[in-house]
Amino acid sequence: MYPASPAYPTFNSGGRSQQQTVQSASVAAPVLGVQSNKSLYDMDPRECIYAYNILPREYGMAVRKGYYLFAEIDDGAEIRTVMEFPDGTNSKIFAVTNLGIYDITAGGTVAAGTKAYTWAFGGGKTGFCSYVFFSNSSGNHLLVCDEVNGYIKFDGAAWTAGGISGPIGGDEDLVHVCEYKERLWFTERDTGRAWYTTAGAITGTATAYELGRKFTHGGYLRALYNWTIDGGDGGDDYLLAVGDSGDLLVYSGIDPADANSFSRIGNWYVGDLPAGRRVGSNFGGEFVLLCAGGLVSITKLLRGADIGDNTAYLTNNVARLIRNVLESYSASEGWHLTLSPEDNSLVITTPEAVTNLQFVMNLTTKAWGMTRNVPALCSMVYERELYFGDRSGTIWIQSGNTDSADVNGADGDFIDWTLLSSYQNLGSPGANKRMQLARPLFLTSGAPAYQIKAVYDFELGEPAETGLVSPAFTNSLWGTGAWDDAVWGGPEVVTYVGAGTSGMGRYLALALRGRSLSTTEYAGADVLWDTGGLL
Repeated sequence: MYPASPAYPTFNSGGRSQQQTVQSASVAAPVLGVQSNKSLYDMDPRECIYAYNILPREYGMAVRKGYYLFAEIDDGAEIRTVMEFPDGTNSKIFAVTNLGIYDITAGGTVAAGTKAYTWAFGGGKTGFCSYVFFSNSSGNHLLVCDEVNGYIKFDGAAWTAGGISGPIGGDEDLVHVCEYKERLWFTERDTGRAWYTTAGAITGTATAYELGRKFTHGGYLRALYNWTIDGGDGGDDYLLAVGDSGDLLVYSGIDPADANSFSRIGNWYVGDLPAGRRVGSNFGGEFVLLCAGGLVSITKLLRGADIGDNTAYLTNNVARLIRNVLESYSASEGWHLTLSPEDNSLVITTPEAVTNLQFVMNLTTKAWGMTRNVPALCSMVYERELYFGDRSGTIWIQSGNTDSADVNGADGDFIDWTLLSSYQNLGSPGANKRMQLARPLFLTSGAPAYQIKAVYDFELGEPAETGLVSPAFTNSLWGTGAWDDAVWGGPEVVTYVGAGTSGMGRYLALALRGRSLSTTEYAGADVLWDTGGLL
């Protein structure tokens, strides 16, 4: 990767120094993603300092997907939950606001007065729900717990009260639900108690299971999660109980009434948790939990890693960045972990609403990037597509190559992206370098508008938009393009146009800013520079 050290000028009495030598190299795209946990002097050439809306893939950096309109609810309230009822020919998609639950399966405009279910209480955190799809002898069910209104259920035809007895307040006190070993487990509001049903039951008397006194640091039970160790429905599942103050308990077994069958196998303290109950997620046999230190791997804790060990956190490379956001927004609702199988990524949605910041991890390489301008407050995956709800009553599908497109995927906005590579000394740490030319290589179905420049000696600001024009949309839309003349989509074009650059310094990085309307993948850049003397 690094060129050989240049031959520095030599000086003879009465003679001239040698001419400076122009050198060249190919700089690969930073496929290891964003790195905020190393000294700027010590970063790998395959890492970058920031990457917004351009994400690490195995072969390079790809501009994120755009999004297009799916449904819009007339009540204008923020979409706090989206959820699916995957029941074959009777499948449904629902969106939840603080006013009620809407059937949005057909998409398009949904009138405010057409709620499928109206909440009894509409204030506070109403609409922030947990849910499970559950099958038993009576059919398929969507089981939902709301932060304010408690437990309700949908059987494919109608929404009804949950029908659980046991807690003093009945259904209304049950604020979180999960399924574990064919039983429903509920979290009771503002207590340390869980409640579980008999196997296969969705109504009837539930039994209390006291967890609060097992939390070393006190606090309420925040949530319960089913950790599928084998990535499916095998017998190795564990039940995770998360305390409001950061205690984590892990249980194994089948019947909680039988001490020989059900027991605690571990407990840890993970530190403060951000607001909400959507802070844990399974993927491929792994379970991760979002806490003050970042995204911690429960698998690694179970195998003996210490909670203070950086390697226990999947967010280690972006620890400083995500910690800053956690410190600013930990008390705000809107934290959400989502798996996007279509993009092979794990998405951390934050409540930050100015740029709508998200952190995105490539599940294969564990490399991180960040996205902006995706106005998600909640999300879910249905038939491999990522649906998300925003703060103004709109539900979008993340797909295509433009933002805010209409229901046909047309009239969308360009996606703005920025990237700053790591700083490198190019084999001569003490000498000044002067970049002559930078030529990026893109694989694209429509050339992006972009700027590339050399930056020196640890300048960290983003490139200005000055002079950056909107890209031309070169692909044709279905129904408007002419056969034999129109250019259809697909990343089939390689484009590389060099740009002159200026400045001088000992350490050098490449800063890119671009706008895309088409599939855009950055593979790397060819660079030319010359080297001066030592300072």
